[in-house]
Amino acid sequence: MNKIKFKNDPWHWFVFIAVLTIGFVAGGYWYTQQQVRMVCNSKYQELRAIAQLKANQIAAWRKESIFGIQVYVKNPLFRESAVRWLQESENTHLKNQLLNEWKLTRKYGDFENIILAGLDGSVKLSLNPDVIKLSSYAKNTVNKAITAEDVVFSNFFRSPADGAVYIDVMAPVLDTAGQPAAVLILRLDPTKSLYPLIKFWPGPSTSSETMLVSKDGNQALFLNKLRHDPQKALTKRLPLTRLTSPAVQSVLGHQGIFEGEDYRGVTVVADISQIPDTHWYMVTKIDKSEILADASFHALYIGIIVLLLLLLTGAGSGFIYRHQRAKIYRELYNAEKKHSNILEEFRIILYSIADGVISMDESGRIRHMNQVAERLTGWSESEARNKPLAEVFQIIHENTRQALIDPGESVLQTGGIVKLPGDALLIARDGTEHPIADSAAPINGKRDQLLGIVLVFSDVTEERKARRALLESEKRYRNFFMEDITGDFISTPEGELLDCNPAFARIMGINSAEEANTLNMSTLFSSHQASDDLLKRLRKEKKVIDHELEMRRVDGKSIHVIENVIGKFDNNGNLTEIQGYLFDITERKKLEQQLLQAQKMEAVGRLAGGVAHDFNNKLSVIMGYSELALEETAKQGSTGHDYLQEILKAAQHSADLTRQLLAFARKQIIAPRVLELNDTITNILKMLQRLIGEDIDLVWRPGTDLCKVKIDPAQVDQILANFLVNARDAISGVGRVVIRTENVVFDEAYCADHVGFSPGEYVLLEVSDNGSGMEKETLASIFEPFFTTKEHGKGTGLGLATVYGIVKQNEGFINVYSEPGKGTIFRIYLPQFADEVSHAPATPAPEAVQHGTETILLVEDEETILKMAKRMLENLGYTVLAAGTPLEALHQAETYQDEIHLLITDIVMPEMNGRDLADKLRSNKPALRNLFMSGYTANVIAHRGILDEGVHFIQKPFSIKDLADKVRVSLESEELQ
Repeated sequence: MNKIKFKNDPWHWFVFIAVLTIGFVAGGYWYTQQQVRMVCNSKYQELRAIAQLKANQIAAWRKESIFGIQVYVKNPLFRESAVRWLQESENTHLKNQLLNEWKLTRKYGDFENIILAGLDGSVKLSLNPDVIKLSSYAKNTVNKAITAEDVVFSNFFRSPADGAVYIDVMAPVLDTAGQPAAVLILRLDPTKSLYPLIKFWPGPSTSSETMLVSKDGNQALFLNKLRHDPQKALTKRLPLTRLTSPAVQSVLGHQGIFEGEDYRGVTVVADISQIPDTHWYMVTKIDKSEILADASFHALYIGIIVLLLLLLTGAGSGFIYRHQRAKIYRELYNAEKKHSNILEEFRIILYSIADGVISMDESGRIRHMNQVAERLTGWSESEARNKPLAEVFQIIHENTRQALIDPGESVLQTGGIVKLPGDALLIARDGTEHPIADSAAPINGKRDQLLGIVLVFSDVTEERKARRALLESEKRYRNFFMEDITGDFISTPEGELLDCNPAFARIMGINSAEEANTLNMSTLFSSHQASDDLLKRLRKEKKVIDHELEMRRVDGKSIHVIENVIGKFDNNGNLTEIQGYLFDITERKKLEQQLLQAQKMEAVGRLAGGVAHDFNNKLSVIMGYSELALEETAKQGSTGHDYLQEILKAAQHSADLTRQLLAFARKQIIAPRVLELNDTITNILKMLQRLIGEDIDLVWRPGTDLCKVKIDPAQVDQILANFLVNARDAISGVGRVVIRTENVVFDEAYCADHVGFSPGEYVLLEVSDNGSGMEKETLASIFEPFFTTKEHGKGTGLGLATVYGIVKQNEGFINVYSEPGKGTIFRIYLPQFADEVSHAPATPAPEAVQHGTETILLVEDEETILKMAKRMLENLGYTVLAAGTPLEALHQAETYQDEIHLLITDIVMPEMNGRDLADKLRSNKPALRNLFMSGYTANVIAHRGILDEGVHFIQKPFSIKDLADKVRVSLESEELQ
């Protein structure tokens, strides 16, 4: 009854259809919302992944820039060159060297310019010559780098000169004392390195965009050029009151997914994150409408299905009377719908995948292609359908350009998954090449029946570029490591040498890298304690900078190095690896020792010369008046006569001491001649034998074909006399002294290993004895004035000091070798001279005191010496015009009516020197002779102690006889000085 009533009651059918319709609509709506939520979540995750990728890329770019400048400023070669150029700014060669290195650095980096700035922010050197000064912002950044003594990474700024946007990376350049001497600036152009990272989007999108934002006062500033805005970078700003903007939210501290309105006023979904260690914020956004586009497609599709279901349901209810037949139709319809849903779901998935997908039948012919595959191959799905894969999907090897096997054919042959090699190129229909990575796999049904093949591939252009850039970067840094002139090394804390460059092997005397790998670093230290101390400092301080220490090469040779090391630690703070570099300063140490010794001897010599100068003036007065007193008041044999004789002897002995001081200080005046050293020594052998006595055997070994030298013969006598007297005192009883000469030549390689030697051709004068010898402490001081090992009263300590001064004055050098009980060897090296030997005989000194009647103009600013010399000359019969100053002498010469025959003048005086006075007087009195006197040498009449040719000179203090002889020689000379 109810069944019949149901069939005949229209109201019941209406309720049934309404309920069914509501159920379809509700189910369709629920399913649509689920699809929309699924699509949105997928897009959000994709957006988040892209944002994280870009933030990491920017952070890595920044760290690489910081690491690049750290490596550069810590390079000792650059630091030494930069600091040296700051001190020698006119050194064009050094400047060009720095600029050439910078050009090479810019060639392999993204640097727009490299600048060396002073501590005051001034531009000292710039790779771009147009940059002559820094902006106030750049100067402030320079101050920050100096204050922090570390790398400073500036914000974006626009150059006032060219309007371009730059970023400066600055680091202080430290001098040898570890203090900032300048600041190195690497100017980066973000349009070349940073903006491409920001602009790139991994996949097709019409609205996606990545923006770099920072806070600028009460505004959010866009640091890069925007995709949908024509303004340049660093010009677009949004007020912080615009809270719907993701850019504003980023600088206010929001992070993660945010839905709002961008600078266009369009609703977008954005991911907000901060770039590590910066005040930059990354906003990665996409229009919400684009995200919902796929969801809208799903909703439309489901709506059509619901509508069709309603229509079919209405139609079926009209034909209820054909219940059985309708039931069959519904089953068929449901089966077809299921099949269609499966196909549609497959198609939706196919077209939603971001990679290119091509499906093929079991014979390898194309059935479906998604949009990505169409774009990359240049074929539409309709054109490619039923074509063999090889006709549409043409691939070659990037390097060999050889065609690769069709992946579909490979699947058919192997029955498994096939992957292309890493260097595959897809040739599109128009000839465009796309680097790709792909894999092909079989589609198997029940019982592994092959139903088809699917090929999935993606465009890896950017990835391959990144890989090439990484390989190039690794190669560049490896080349830097291998070609670095400092010794770079990597080792374990236990000392295992993991890697080193050729410079390290050369410094440590290692023949090859294979040999280096067998060594332990601890064996290269001078002691185990030195190695342990370095490890302790490294564990405590994390790094050790400019650590000077002694190391030992594999051949056992000791060297001095400066080492810089950095420790690598694991998460537990354990030292796992040591990285560092060192450079050899052994040669510098040798030079420092030579310099310190030279400075020490120079300082002592300057002091000795100054003392001798002042003392000679006093001795002149003492000796002069003593002689005058002996002549005038005292009778020979009387007590007064004896007293005066003792005073004169003491003064003469003091004068000898001052002459020795002047010889050491190289301030004595000499008259060197070119001579045969063998002949000179042969002539004084008898005198030398008498000097050392008969108990000591004197052996003379002259060298053959000995080259000539230029030296004052009296100095040769002085050198040998001092040596033989010391040898006599060092020999107890019977002994032996050997004098030897020979020609020697030293090259730079020999001098590098022998401290104190200089390259060149020399004549060797060697004096050796078999006496008591000397200890190292004594050897260190033997050339110092007044240093003696003899008993009190038996030596002045000036003998070897005199020899040292003579050798240096003649541009030679001296070395001594001695050990206690093994005797002493002195070796003097005098420069060889190529000119002919001078055979001019020395002028014999007259025996008696010579008198005269000529007129002499005497000029001396020391009043006591002036009176004494005037008295001496008058006692010798001369007419003397005495003047205390050069101006007074000029006045007397003008007013004196008779002839003036000789000018005797001190060399160093106020108003003008003696040489200038003589020149002024000779302009009016061309026949005037000159005799110069002084207590020490002066460049007025001598250069480096060598008397100018033809000049007459008398050394203070002098005796009456010395003065009389010099006056006669000067008056009777044919040359006018």
